[in-house]
Amino acid sequence: MPVPNPTAMRPQATLTMEAAYKNINYLFLAILVFAGLGFFKTYFGLFPHFHGLPTVAHFHAIGFLLWFALLLVQPLLIRYDQLPLHRRLGKFSYFLVPYIALTVFGMARAAYQSKGSSWLLGVYPPSLFFAVLGLGNFLLFYGLAIIYKQNRAYHMRYLIATSLALIEPSLGRFFHLWLRLGPVGGILTLLIVYAIIIGLMVYDKVKFGRVHKAYYVVLGVTVLIDIAVPTIPRTQLWQAIALKIGSYL
Repeated sequence: MPVPNPTAMRPQATLTMEAAYKNINYLFLAILVFAGLGFFKTYFGLFPHFHGLPTVAHFHAIGFLLWFALLLVQPLLIRYDQLPLHRRLGKFSYFLVPYIALTVFGMARAAYQSKGSSWLLGVYPPSLFFAVLGLGNFLLFYGLAIIYKQNRAYHMRYLIATSLALIEPSLGRFFHLWLRLGPVGGILTLLIVYAIIIGLMVYDKVKFGRVHKAYYVVLGVTVLIDIAVPTIPRTQLWQAIALKIGSYL
């Protein structure tokens, strides 16, 4: 009696989705390249001595490099039917993500000890607020990906969103440190992020006839973040929260 092919037993929609997103690695790789460029002058280009950087910066970099390694490898494992290994690596993220969160705390602590209360309370750029917002954005989409880990369509799109949560600081540094564009660089960063999200929505529409609900969540969260950045750091409530956070750093 012939052994059933596991691939043939999958729902056709899942097969279509996997085929449609088989090249998503290129998006992750492009984001990783911009991350390398964005952080070159402040981190990678300081190799091998890394003068002036706290030790926690190395742990922080290792954490995000491992995250991008997961993003690059996991779709390939799905594509080549290596589901057991895919699941094992997915469980590794349960340790990696808390590790990343701890390194963000360590970086915030080092920045506060170096720059004092101005780092906590600054509104342009809102340094502490950026750190809290960036980490919260990353953890939100990772958490949603885990909640929907049994639903591959949601799971994959929320993991894509974790990479978008990391692209803004990378592009911002690239436009500021390499091209010296100032505020124009910030506008370009926002335009690129929205272009990627809308591009993914259009891609879904073309491939599947509809835009997946996960992308509406990603777009909505991104809009809320971009409204929050120029407004919330100026409020008395945030200033009080920032000082409270500083008491733990």
